[in-house]
Amino acid sequence: MKRNYLLTFILALVIASCGGSDDDEAETRLAVSSNVFTLSSDGDSQVLKIQSNVSWLITGASGWLSLSSSSGKGNASVVLTAQENKDIDERKCTLMVQSERGEISEPVSVVQQGVSVSLSVDVKEINLVEAGKEQAFNITCNTAWSISGVPEWLTVSSTNGVGNASIKVSANSFNNSPADRDVTLNISSSGVSSQSVKIIQKAGLAAGSNVTAQTVVVLSNCFATDFEYGNNVTYFYAVVFEASFIERYTDEEIIDVMKTDENRCTPNDNYVISFYGLEPQTKHVLFLLGFNKDGERGELIRKEITTKSGKNQPMAYVDNVTYDAKTNKWCWETTIGAYSTKYYQWVLEYNPAFYGSGKDAFVAWTFSKKIKEGVFTPILQSSSWTYTGTAGVTQFQTVTWGVGQDGELGGTIENTCWILNSNGVKNVNESNRNTAKGIAHIGMIVNENTLFKGATITRIR
Repeated sequence: MKRNYLLTFILALVIASCGGSDDDEAETRLAVSSNVFTLSSDGDSQVLKIQSNVSWLITGASGWLSLSSSSGKGNASVVLTAQENKDIDERKCTLMVQSERGEISEPVSVVQQGVSVSLSVDVKEINLVEAGKEQAFNITCNTAWSISGVPEWLTVSSTNGVGNASIKVSANSFNNSPADRDVTLNISSSGVSSQSVKIIQKAGLAAGSNVTAQTVVVLSNCFATDFEYGNNVTYFYAVVFEASFIERYTDEEIIDVMKTDENRCTPNDNYVISFYGLEPQTKHVLFLLGFNKDGERGELIRKEITTKSGKNQPMAYVDNVTYDAKTNKWCWETTIGAYSTKYYQWVLEYNPAFYGSGKDAFVAWTFSKKIKEGVFTPILQSSSWTYTGTAGVTQFQTVTWGVGQDGELGGTIENTCWILNSNGVKNVNESNRNTAKGIAHIGMIVNENTLFKGATITRIR
């Protein structure tokens, strides 16, 4: 009996040990509401729902994405919040939601859109009046941009950049035209419609207000010229600089310098200016600027003029001058210099308009015109001469101009005044007649009918 009871007890223990238990582990479950989330560039939020029967963990978040919770147990709602994306490119990160022991994991891709490209300008048109004066327009853009269509006459502070910018524009040259000129700048950026700004440079010239040099006669240290005028010129400025001096200056700077009372002239068909004190064999530039009655200017005219050499010039010399008071006769000898093949000679009663500081260019200018008109004929050899002066006039003037082997008139004239005094005939010579401290000029109305008083001379031998 006892034995049966013991067997029954052992059997009960075995059966009990093979039975189930309420604490046995259930199957691990983990699921997410979506594996892909798309967020706007503004920085909005969306909810990731987790269904699980175990503890879980979220990894892989980027700095721009925040999670309301990165770990938990059981079912949960996790808020995904993105910072504002100011870039035009989208950005991504992949979250990994996994059970606590890593048996199950779910990838969640989070994509935030890039901001839309924007491009605008604050003005559509700019008027430039003066060369060198800046004006500006503003670009509003959230990405890279570029400017195209810039002409040579326009300076733009920047033609490319990123983000907002203020763009300065200026004309780098004067609009030497009676009509406005313009250009349309194109401002573009990838992924958006381009913008445009029209730049207009106002006409800088008054039609019919130009002044140009007409007949220019050049010596070694001076030159003279008359002028041709547009129909609307009421006054003009004239100035000369050495070419090397003005290379570093703009036209506007030169205009500022030349607009002085000293350089201002009144148009006249017989007006001639002598510029003297020039360096021999040097390139100079004559600047002329005309204005109309309203003060509107014409084109800044440049004319390059190179002075002749002061050395080895063809010359002819007057010497041995005498005067016979009884007959009013002047006598002299003219000798051809070493570099001359012939010469021209002009004799006149002393004329203060043609003698004195800076006057040699006037003499050469008038003399040259008369030579071209055939008033003078060339003299081929040294000779003695005579002419009968006006009774009681005890001074006269000789002008000789040599011709070189190339057939060109020389760079130097001999312009001499002779006067009779108690010691006989004297050469009145001004040693610095055509020099100045720097370039100087003098203007005069040259009326050929009154100034040109050529005397009749007779060759003695």
